[in-house]
Amino acid sequence: MLFAGVLLVLLAGVLHCWYAGHASAPFPFRALGFQMFGSVVLGIGIMALVVGLGLTWGATSFLGAAIAALGFYFVLPLVTPPLLRALGAIPALTLVPDRKGRIPILSAMEKSYFEHKYRYPRKTQMAYLFLTLRSRYIEKPEDWIWEIVHKCANLQDAMVEAARIDAGDEAAEIARFVLETSPVCTKCGEHRALKPGDPLCYGCREFGDMGVCHYCHLYWPRHDMYCHQCGRPLSDVASQK
Repeated sequence: MLFAGVLLVLLAGVLHCWYAGHASAPFPFRALGFQMFGSVVLGIGIMALVVGLGLTWGATSFLGAAIAALGFYFVLPLVTPPLLRALGAIPALTLVPDRKGRIPILSAMEKSYFEHKYRYPRKTQMAYLFLTLRSRYIEKPEDWIWEIVHKCANLQDAMVEAARIDAGDEAAEIARFVLETSPVCTKCGEHRALKPGDPLCYGCREFGDMGVCHYCHLYWPRHDMYCHQCGRPLSDVASQK
């Protein structure tokens, strides 16, 4: 009876984590099985938990049931979700939007790309993609990173490849769909506006009012027009390719 009780508690933990993993994701990321049978699975999970704790209590004592309950609420949530993500049973964490509606992997790649572009002006597109990917996969050899870079024509391609590396081909297709359906930045017209409710990309939003002196490698407010150190005209950061 104790063995059956423990198995039912484990089953309840798996079902609840599967339900929570899909319920926390937006509609396009949810599996068809969740959309059709999610409430049924949740009900089965609740029944399995109640029966499992009851069997554990009957086979041991109240203390045994309490330990099983603590394992269900505090241990299984730490172990089960990573296993389910590895098996592809729930959406990858990097593709689940945060509280602001942003997808972490896309936001991180976008932020890294423009910060490198801001820090090292007037480099090539491939150089910026390499710096962005290297900062994300710092443990990988440079030859491996260059191999990924040569597959990418722009930042959007690099985001898709990062999703593929982190979570597989299905995640890459989801990332591509999100990027293709996101609005184009109203200022530069080149990159996607990934922040919900904001018509600008990260570069135009954060660095759109900055000018760069390519001789001193310093940045100043664009309205100053000239570098405070050497006096040369400033270039537009946002317009750099």
